[in-house]
Amino acid sequence: VCLGMDAIFAVFVLPYIAAKNQVSQEQGEEIMEVFGEKLQLSAIQYLRADGRRTAAVLECGEAKISAKFSDVVERLPEQHGALVHRSFWVPYAQISELLTMDRRTICRLQTGQVLPVARSRYASLREELKTRQTTKSEKP
Repeated sequence: VCLGMDAIFAVFVLPYIAAKNQVSQEQGEEIMEVFGEKLQLSAIQYLRADGRRTAAVLECGEAKISAKFSDVVERLPEQHGALVHRSFWVPYAQISELLTMDRRTICRLQTGQVLPVARSRYASLREELKTRQTTKSEKP
């Protein structure tokens, strides 16, 4: 049987793309399954590269995900957070401010923790946060 490229794409690729960023609602919370680990998106303070694994720093502690950091970040919804550094992904809701200290760019989280921000990502992150702040203040 000969299948055309369209049929192969529809059967094998489209289901993967649809499932890749699937977020479900459980008891009013957004839950996402990433490599077998269920993550409550609102509980994530940040994700950190940890060798060949990924550390999810949560409100209640730390969880290890047995997958490469880049693979985990690729599966997270873009509207929830940003890759602030090659080793850190942070939900927008957790960022309290962006700072430049001693020629280093950093972001301070709601918890007070400080994470590095890549110079190449600083401007776009600042604009995204400014847009989100403007949108939030316009809501009734």
